[in-house]
Amino acid sequence: MSILVYLENAGAELPKGALCTIVAALQAKSAQGHDKAVGLILGNEGADAAANVAAAYGLDEVLYVQNAGLDPYLAIPHAEAIVAAAQECGASLVIGLSSTRGKDVMPRVAQVLDAGQASDVLEFLSEGKFKRPMYAGDIIATVEITTDKKVTTVRQTAFDPAEKSGSSCSVRALQVALSGTDAQKFVAFDTVESERPELTEADIVVSGGRAMKSEENFEKYIAPLADALGAAIGASRAAVDSGYAPNDWQVGQT
Repeated sequence: MSILVYLENAGAELPKGALCTIVAALQAKSAQGHDKAVGLILGNEGADAAANVAAAYGLDEVLYVQNAGLDPYLAIPHAEAIVAAAQECGASLVIGLSSTRGKDVMPRVAQVLDAGQASDVLEFLSEGKFKRPMYAGDIIATVEITTDKKVTTVRQTAFDPAEKSGSSCSVRALQVALSGTDAQKFVAFDTVESERPELTEADIVVSGGRAMKSEENFEKYIAPLADALGAAIGASRAAVDSGYAPNDWQVGQT
């Protein structure tokens, strides 16, 4: 049995989330008795370089698919590539990050593989068993997936970033014929430039709610405190729905 771990790269670099996903895969390998953990990098330019970076973090092998159809990101071709890699290495467990991308693509992978899925995994237990939050984090549940193949997404903050192992594993290119589809079409990707830490990675979050009463008050009161503390900015759903803060600042459930 092997594990396939999908690593979200940023060009030739591996962000913190990818390194945390590697640690999750290594924990799963040890706890659930898998033979090897195989990394997967997808993209166009830089995928081969990112794969060579990933090879230094304790995995048994790294596959990469370098294809123009994988950049910019769309869920359908990425799911096809992940499924092809899972079949190539005989993976019984496929792991991704509980990120915007992971939440988009991993359920598609589970559907094609006829696999059960556990999301936001915090810990890998014995074969088929996982710890994950439920009821907005009020309880930590132990869940079991009984299908032959299993798919999980992992919560980044539950795992430390991987450290270099001192040696590098083998790296191999995988050729995947992407079918292409008219079901999805890339329109635009709008990036937000900020020197503040990512909300999902921040050690400190300064958050505001409906009581701020305006977008201007968020900038007047929340932003200076966040910058002084080196923190990310968060906002309640009510504040986001009222237009006081952008959607990517939302924290919590309600």
